[in-house]
Amino acid sequence: MAYTGQGFSIPVGQSGLRTDDAQNRIPPTALILANNVVLRNGLVERDLGSRRWNTSALSSALVGHYDFWPDDITQRQIVVTRDGLVRKFSDPETSVVVTPTGGAPTSLSVSDPPVLVAGGGEAVGRPRKLFIMTGNSPIQVLSGDATTRANITTASSDWTTSYPTGGVLHAGRLCVFGNRNDPHRLYMSDPDDHEKFTGGTSLSFSIFPGEGEGLFSAYVFKGRLFMFKYPSGAYFLDDSDPDTTNWSIRKLSGSFGAASRHCAIEALNDAIVANSTGSLTSMSATNAFGDITSGDVLKALKCESYMRQNMSRTETRERFALYYEDQKQALFTYRSSSGVLNDSILVLDFKEQEPRVTWNTKDQPNFLSTMKDTLRIRRPVYGAEDGYLYVMDRQDRDVAGNAFTSTFQTPHMDFGFADPGVAEKMKLFDFLEVTFEETGNWDLSVDVFIDREFVETLSFRLTKGGYLGTTTSSGTFPLGPTGNAEAIGGAIQSQRRPLHGTGRRISLKCYNSGLRQNFKIAQLTVYFRVAAETQKT
Repeated sequence: MAYTGQGFSIPVGQSGLRTDDAQNRIPPTALILANNVVLRNGLVERDLGSRRWNTSALSSALVGHYDFWPDDITQRQIVVTRDGLVRKFSDPETSVVVTPTGGAPTSLSVSDPPVLVAGGGEAVGRPRKLFIMTGNSPIQVLSGDATTRANITTASSDWTTSYPTGGVLHAGRLCVFGNRNDPHRLYMSDPDDHEKFTGGTSLSFSIFPGEGEGLFSAYVFKGRLFMFKYPSGAYFLDDSDPDTTNWSIRKLSGSFGAASRHCAIEALNDAIVANSTGSLTSMSATNAFGDITSGDVLKALKCESYMRQNMSRTETRERFALYYEDQKQALFTYRSSSGVLNDSILVLDFKEQEPRVTWNTKDQPNFLSTMKDTLRIRRPVYGAEDGYLYVMDRQDRDVAGNAFTSTFQTPHMDFGFADPGVAEKMKLFDFLEVTFEETGNWDLSVDVFIDREFVETLSFRLTKGGYLGTTTSSGTFPLGPTGNAEAIGGAIQSQRRPLHGTGRRISLKCYNSGLRQNFKIAQLTVYFRVAAETQKT
């Protein structure tokens, strides 16, 4: 006998995470849970993995990193550890401790994540330099490919007991700030010597000293230097006049401020700032910077409540922001409400017309940085408490050989989006069908919730047998082109399982925890019959 019920398909995940609306107003294309998944090509897929870069663990946690090129062909990885040591890697197996010279401290005093800025090379023949700022120790300078570090040569006279905490390179000058002796002041080096902050043509500006607690972060966007205070205050340097005596500071906004020293990024044609309230602020600027507006990104995308409910509001000074150009993703670190370290990353995906949000809860990033690979593509990396530098976006789908759980969940749907006549009616749920691209001989688990009550767990095998390779005793997949036992041709398949339950609304929570396993889900289809109704007085 032919099936007499109705079937409604749900194109899952096309809108990303959305939690701020009432359940009956959340579109079926959105998700109310999106952990360790990526949205690409109309599919919900397991997130990619992360691998350890250095062969052996360092003796202390990594808190800072820079991919430093002392010349055009030499690549060095400079890391700062929590014990205050600076190390230089020439390859994953070879590192040395950068030794202090000329009165530089034996170890740096690191209370907040340090800021590392590349400069130098002011003229032909002058060495490239790397500057390290902690706020508690003098600015450190690594010159060229040397294995030593020294205090900056010509410091400002008020850097005696406290020192700059952050900086950027702008207009051919090293611009630093955050000295506790004068927290609202911006210092700009001589353009002919990035170590010279006294005399010459060095500059300084006192920036609205009555506002905020002091300068906290800075970023160069569209050729202009933007500065942010904590907890509120956004400003920019008007340096359009060739005469530096006519340069001035202009205020942009008093409605938001910086969360940390590493909180601002440029994403496509916008600058996004991780603000002091825990959310993200978008700055839309005209070329003339005469009309700058700001907006709350998470509020606009209607997924702010997830962050408020699950992430800590304290220790925002350790938040990091990074734009991953190759995948058009903006990454922002968070600390979960029960965590003691950064253990979550908000991923803002710009590959589609509208940005989409997912969360990464598998990594433990003390910081975010980038490293050029052999193709000169900047890949995201992070340093962890275990003494390793991790390279992200790896096809293996594990974290240092460990499995993780990928989960996504649909809204609690009454199917009024497809047929308003069935929205508030009782439904006899009969079948769930999963449409997917084959990825391997493993399962996708689906928890079924009817009227918010857990009912059952269904299991779907993500292949019909035509897959390459199988899991070996060593955990490898010898035939998989991307490190997994991927299906031949990524064939589209559908599998149907019986449902058992009655109610008005249904939500489906899908997950997989297998080591180096993947799923690619295109849609979920729910089949049901409307229950008979009895007239009531």
